Amino acid sequence: MNQILRPIVLGVFLTGEGAAVLAASGRASDEHSSAASAENASGQVVRTANRRVLEEVLVTAQKREESLQDVPISITSFSNEFVQENSISDLGDLSLFVPNARIDTNGTLPQLSIRGFNAHPMNRAFEQPISMVIDGVTYGTSPYFQLPLYDIQRVEVLRGPQGTLFGKNSTAGAFNIVTRSGGDEFSANVNLQSGQRGHRSVELGAGGPLVEDELEVRVVASFDERDGALRNTTKAVTPLANERSGGNRREAWRIKLTAPDLLAGRMEFTYDHANVEMTGLGSELTLVNPDAEAIYRQYDPGFDGITDNYITSVDGDEFTSIVVDSFALNHSFDVGDWGVTLVAGYSKLEYQSVMDADFGPTPMLTLDNKDTHPQTTFELRTDSPDLDGLLGLGSMFGADLGNSRLTTGVFWQDREISDALGRVIIDPASTVALLGIDAGSSSAPLPGAPAMPGGSGIQNDPSDDEIVDIVFSQMTESLAFFGQLDWMFNSVTTLQLGLRYGQESKSANWESAYSQGTGALALAALGREEYAAQREREESSLIPKILFKFDISDESNVYVSWVKGFRGGGFNMFASTSADSNLEYEEEVVASWEAGAKLRLFDGAANLNIAVFRMVLDDFQVLTQDPDTAAFAVDNSGRALSQGVELDGVWLLTDWVKLQGSVGYNPTEFLEFPYGGCTKDYPDTDGDGDERCDLTGEPLDFASEWSATLGPQFNINVLGEFELVAGITGIYQSEYYADLAVRDDRVLQGESLRWNANIGLGSRDGAWTVRLVGQNLTDEVVSMFISDVPLLTGTFYQAPAAPRSIHGEVTWRY
Repeated sequence: MNQILRPIVLGVFLTGEGAAVLAASGRASDEHSSAASAENASGQVVRTANRRVLEEVLVTAQKREESLQDVPISITSFSNEFVQENSISDLGDLSLFVPNARIDTNGTLPQLSIRGFNAHPMNRAFEQPISMVIDGVTYGTSPYFQLPLYDIQRVEVLRGPQGTLFGKNSTAGAFNIVTRSGGDEFSANVNLQSGQRGHRSVELGAGGPLVEDELEVRVVASFDERDGALRNTTKAVTPLANERSGGNRREAWRIKLTAPDLLAGRMEFTYDHANVEMTGLGSELTLVNPDAEAIYRQYDPGFDGITDNYITSVDGDEFTSIVVDSFALNHSFDVGDWGVTLVAGYSKLEYQSVMDADFGPTPMLTLDNKDTHPQTTFELRTDSPDLDGLLGLGSMFGADLGNSRLTTGVFWQDREISDALGRVIIDPASTVALLGIDAGSSSAPLPGAPAMPGGSGIQNDPSDDEIVDIVFSQMTESLAFFGQLDWMFNSVTTLQLGLRYGQESKSANWESAYSQGTGALALAALGREEYAAQREREESSLIPKILFKFDISDESNVYVSWVKGFRGGGFNMFASTSADSNLEYEEEVVASWEAGAKLRLFDGAANLNIAVFRMVLDDFQVLTQDPDTAAFAVDNSGRALSQGVELDGVWLLTDWVKLQGSVGYNPTEFLEFPYGGCTKDYPDTDGDGDERCDLTGEPLDFASEWSATLGPQFNINVLGEFELVAGITGIYQSEYYADLAVRDDRVLQGESLRWNANIGLGSRDGAWTVRLVGQNLTDEVVSMFISDVPLLTGTFYQAPAAPRSIHGEVTWRY
């Protein structure tokens, strides 16, 4: 079936019979009028009688409001309506509809990737290659991607380097989220959901004028809870263990105040609070060494080693907690004909997690992490009106110079990682026993290990544990100046020039100590040393952009661009030793070529967006582990290639059928990567004496060569007063390696095809809807992460995505 879907999807798009922007709301606009054409206040084009026309979608991907079809970037924009139609609760759900992108929001190891470029998920000192911007404020650490997605106006997903306007840590792309405002009329909404595995969700929102023409408000609250998909057998013998793993509970609320005419402009103040609690990684062992299984059963007689059955055996009280409080101020006003925008923000993210790092019922290895991330952001930006000629120079040597626009700005941000504690807890008895597997001496009962009452399993004595603590802190200050010029030097051609110059300083402190035990096992098994270190670094970057855009008609345009991007260097917060190679790494650089087309088809009933790209990344930042000791090492040891094609679109086939979809083709390759990771049983595969493996020629992490979504949405008039709503979407991904810098068939996730569907009834005016929603209806097991268990030979674990789920949903809008 999967082999059949791919050529069908490609054929639909490549013959022009497919569609375009997933973001468009896709509703038809039928106007019974004799006028040839006109444009209303919202910018929606109204054509002759009974023409189906897509509504215009406005975005701020270039820091000013523009039509999506005019923006020369590979971009997909999603409306709040799309989010609700597809029961999307976070960016992980949303990323399934974005070509060549994936956001896995599991508890401890969130994986962020666009076009195959990503960063280590646990090391929050690593800069991300994907920028997160909410209401104009940039956020710099991966847990922000795990927050709930609710009450949005739109989400714009920009693919490829966006450093000119969004900053240097956007080498792969950016998520630009705009939340809803109050508006000048009262509105309210309620969304209730209930379904399998304890799925409960409530979203309440209301907004409107507090003082007419002076002050508007929007208040919204969201609650979403789901039990973990994996049942834990070890709960029966270890009372502190979770009964289920992989669940989450998300609580969030937001208040936004808008003064439409204050201090000569529009001012918005937003406060966001979010509290996310997740019960563990949601992992299960997939391959188990028989000797290891014998030891596991001494701790949990009911141990389950069967793969893909959503049953786990984990003794740890695993959890992840993320608490965020954010304030944002946006003030837009005019100075003469120029627009000025001030953005200021403060956010504090508190993170804590406990992960059972041996992923089994033994107490061998536990990671306990906590850290706090305060940040303050300021941006001041100016936007010119349409200027005559080139910045006011109307002609040269008798030639008309067309017109131009200019955006300039300054950006400043102060970020910290404070109160950071990384604690490694090692149980000596189980560690020695499991390490003894390679020596053939570990299957006998563990000596000196008392059994729990009734002989149901071995009881761990925490007083025997070895504990290593790493206390880490980091301060980062960034300052940048940027500008972008759009010169329309004739009616067809636009030249876009962008430049950003930035400076950044970082300082970090480490203190690693054996806080319990001698540390002998921590050093021998994990390479963990006691040390104290301090480092400082400064770096500057110059980010250029050159782009040509050609308006070949009122309905279509094409573009070609070259962009350079940077991801900042920095420090390894989990360094095992004080060696410089463990503590510090340099920035990575990417150069990107892209050509694209934005097409409006069938008299405005369809849009088709196409992008072809080639990106080469140098000085690839990589965090690898020694296959014997699991000690972390960080290095700039690679060169990588990502290239391919992206298509996305929507087509209004009839008044009541909308077809939407996307296709991504993304062959990737490590052009040079001599120091990749290895599994313990296959070290040094290239024979150079270094136990790490040469991955040159292999594909990038988590990078599917093919990805696609395709499906119709139906809105059918019933009895004149009601509307039958229904939709089905197929989501295809080809195989990918689901581990970080390891290439082994045992960590290969095969191709998958998942189906989502919904059906319901609502009022014709959209005031209410009742729906039944099914996700992953064929119950495909798709692993977000697969890796070998640290220190063990031939034992692997995976973190599977959610199995089939069905829920009911009621929505009311006023």
